[in-house]
Amino acid sequence: MKRIFFNILFLLVFLGTAWSAETVRVTGHSDRAPFDWQEGEKIRGAAVEIIETIFHELHIDVESEYVGPWARSLLNLAEGRIDIMCGVYATLERRQFAEFSVPFREDRVSLFAWRARSLPFRNWEDLEGKTIGDIIGASRGREFDAWRQKHARMEYVSDNVNNLKKLEKGRIDCFVMSHDSGLIFIKNHGYEGRIVPLERPVDTNDLRYGISKKSPFVKYLPQINKRIEELRADGTIDRIIQRNIDLFNSGPRQEKGQ
Repeated sequence: MKRIFFNILFLLVFLGTAWSAETVRVTGHSDRAPFDWQEGEKIRGAAVEIIETIFHELHIDVESEYVGPWARSLLNLAEGRIDIMCGVYATLERRQFAEFSVPFREDRVSLFAWRARSLPFRNWEDLEGKTIGDIIGASRGREFDAWRQKHARMEYVSDNVNNLKKLEKGRIDCFVMSHDSGLIFIKNHGYEGRIVPLERPVDTNDLRYGISKKSPFVKYLPQINKRIEELRADGTIDRIIQRNIDLFNSGPRQEKGQ
């Protein structure tokens, strides 16, 4: 009887430990390969893989989820329904509800135009009167964000496929997107050579992890920062990014509807 009792006790302790295991919930952009992209109900990509690597070293499970368009994802982060947002800029507005890691990658931001209708971009005045497409809730750097609030004619959509279609039809003059991700995105959707980046970048920013101030995992920020710096220094992050470029390019893609 004692043996049975202790076996049952051990089983209960084991199950209790399993049930109480920590799981960090992460999300990201739906179409920003190689850093993050939607695959079914999940978000995949280099940004997810990097944070998974770090938390697995801490013996914490990671669950990636697609929770909706960018603006809705930020709302989930602000309300604590998501613990970590992958690949965000640390704006003043977002610092009200999130803590931010050190950068894991520099991110150049470009304007993309239809090659046959390309436009000069030497200064901000060149863009006045032009219609620019962007994602709802996206930040593109302090300078551009400030300029567009006063001078730009913007059209916002929930995903970049809509920007491709609107640009093709001439309904916008250009759209703004991360440079490297934009090139992959355009090629993947069959627009390579027809849509091109303008020579001058809009801005260059840092991609970071945003951790909700309501998340219990915010306490791990010092460990996260330390490992990001180590993984950047030894080339691991570059290798993860290249692996995800290859993964994304080799897999079938499903185009979203307008």
